Amino acid sequence: MTNSISTQCFFDVGGTKTDLRIVNVESRNSDIYTTVIRSEKVLTPSIEKNLIKMLSELIKPLKPDKIIVGIPGSVPTNIDENSEIYMPPLGYSLSVRSIQASLGKIILLNDMQVLSGITSVCDTSIYHLIDFRDDKYKKSNIDRKALITFGTSVGLILSIYCEVINQYIDVPLEVAHRKQLSRRGDNTVESVMEIFDGKVELMDIQAELTWVDEAAFLMENIVKEYKIDALYIAGGRRNIILKHISRLEKKMHELIRERGQMKHNPAVYVCKNEPDLFSYSVRNLAIRYL
Repeated sequence: MTNSISTQCFFDVGGTKTDLRIVNVESRNSDIYTTVIRSEKVLTPSIEKNLIKMLSELIKPLKPDKIIVGIPGSVPTNIDENSEIYMPPLGYSLSVRSIQASLGKIILLNDMQVLSGITSVCDTSIYHLIDFRDDKYKKSNIDRKALITFGTSVGLILSIYCEVINQYIDVPLEVAHRKQLSRRGDNTVESVMEIFDGKVELMDIQAELTWVDEAAFLMENIVKEYKIDALYIAGGRRNIILKHISRLEKKMHELIRERGQMKHNPAVYVCKNEPDLFSYSVRNLAIRYL
């Protein structure tokens, strides 16, 4: 016997494009199943009112039980209808009052939280795996995961396992959206992300190799500072990493050797070109938001 539990709408608002997924959640013989019943990708408008209008029109024919919107900005835990959230890649703010007046009650998340569900997938048909772990740690539990996306900007979220509630807690880090005018002297993740340039349009080969080296330095610092067991790489500019995957592996090996062997040498999963990881992610999140 099959019973529909809910229909949920997920938006991932990006600096260039916005993704939509409609997910149906069903109960079958006491088990819960999720199915993406609609997917769409559109250009993200350049002003707030047009963004809200577009989101409203995309769901107008639908009546989803929940609407979850991921935006490229820092969403406060004490968000209310008076909140306005600045979205650095878009250069404008989103008014909670305005979007709720158009869409009704919604759940606003940081865009990396909407994508965090992809870290539950370890299928090597979906990812290119680079395994830096020592053999004795390969069967250990993965307590700390991180997802980094190279797109219009660089996004980062940590997923930390909590034994008390038996699930991962997502912690998005918004340092990815901040830049400093002067280079700081330390190698903390915040410092490295503030100076890292994720924009690599029309690069020549040497420039691409330099960019991959800098990306490797950034990712190794993430692993070191947050003791990451598994690092996932996604976003449109992951294609440059895939193109020079041997370069990335060599550079990260060098950096790991420089800091010395330790438990937190990660498994690195680089998303391949084909899979729709956003759909993977929202199917996992749909159950969480029942």
